[in-house]
Amino acid sequence: MTTDNKNPSLEKLRLIIVDDEPTIRSGLVDLFPWDALGYDVVGDFDNGNQALEFMKLNSVDVILTDIRM
Repeated sequence: MTTDNKNPSLEKLRLIIVDDEPTIRSGLVDLFPWDALGYDVVGDFDNGNQALEFMKLNSVDVILTDIRM
């Protein structure tokens, strides 16, 4: 799906961020212009189990995760 930022009626991609380092996780959430890039950050988690539980109940398009936690 391509998001055209000139057309705000298009749906944004739902993104979650998973990282066990609080500073890294909050930096990823706060420092990137996710909205302008066509993403809606719908959650951030400090471990994969929390993210998995969230995804059981919520639709997610993109997972940004740390490989080693």
